Amino acid sequence: RGYSYMNLGLTDDAIKDFSNALRLDPGLIGAMNGRMFAYFMQADYIACDKQCMDILAKVGIGDRCAPYAVIMAAICRKQLRQLPERIALLNQALQTLSNKAWPYPIIQYMNEQVIAESVFQQATDNDKMTEAKTYVAFDLLADNKGAEASPMIMWVKEHGNKTFNEYDLVSALLLKL
Repeated sequence: RGYSYMNLGLTDDAIKDFSNALRLDPGLIGAMNGRMFAYFMQADYIACDKQCMDILAKVGIGDRCAPYAVIMAAICRKQLRQLPERIALLNQALQTLSNKAWPYPIIQYMNEQVIAESVFQQATDNDKMTEAKTYVAFDLLADNKGAEASPMIMWVKEHGNKTFNEYDLVSALLLKL
């Protein structure tokens, strides 16, 4: 139900549902991920970063959902101007994760090892492009580069996978504007 609330833009209700689920079963990674995205939608970067770290502590950095917690934490830390902590997390992820697996290129971009175009070239399908454009755009927004982020945000809104949390993040941003 929490994800349904997020799709409707009702992030307070989503957070309550995810929190209730986690009270019943603290190991529900789906609820932890949902709460992470809901906090981000609310621009509560401190709570989102904490949720990301809780996810990483629970699953370990090698888990399949870990790269997304790293990406979200990196964006939050840029928003919060916690750049040394951001770099340390990105470096740890790059040393641990497979450089052949998606979304490794997004983490490389955030660590300033590749440019956005390189990430987009490695996004070999619409699902990966939805993620790539969303996360690159939010990273640019954290640098107050709205003009550069805008075409990516519009691409996600017009062409992105509507079943992805990234689509919901973009939709929530556009509702705020």
